[in-house]
Amino acid sequence: MTHREELLPPMKWDAWGDPAAAKPLSDGVRSLLKQVVGLADSEQPELDPAQVQLRPSALSGADHDALARIVGTEYFRTADRDRLLHAGGKSTPDLLRRKDTGVQDAPDAVLLPGGPNGGGRRRRHLALLLRPRHCRGPVWWRHQRRWWA
Repeated sequence: MTHREELLPPMKWDAWGDPAAAKPLSDGVRSLLKQVVGLADSEQPELDPAQVQLRPSALSGADHDALARIVGTEYFRTADRDRLLHAGGKSTPDLLRRKDTGVQDAPDAVLLPGGPNGGGRRRRHLALLLRPRHCRGPVWWRHQRRWWA
């Protein structure tokens, strides 16, 4: 396994944990999910990650280049596969949204840790205030003392 592969642990985009360790749900758990969440047995096949349509990244070219320079290109990902693996949480409502065949929401980019001290060093030099998509306004890059739209 390469260093790049180690940075993204194995995971399914629409389920919990390592796919190699997956086990089928017991009848009791299936029954509970049907009662509590309203899930029914589905004949719909599991969506292949290559078939999933993602919302395009909203990063401008300048923002993309600036982030890649700050964290290092090896630790900055915008490929659909990388973004899909981080598309929301792993709560039951989040996972149920993954069953939707429409366009899926995903982060604009994925920033990976850069070794034992890389994350802390970058946090000291990069105080980037991230905002939800519904918020408007600039992002402030504190280490440069200037605003980016």
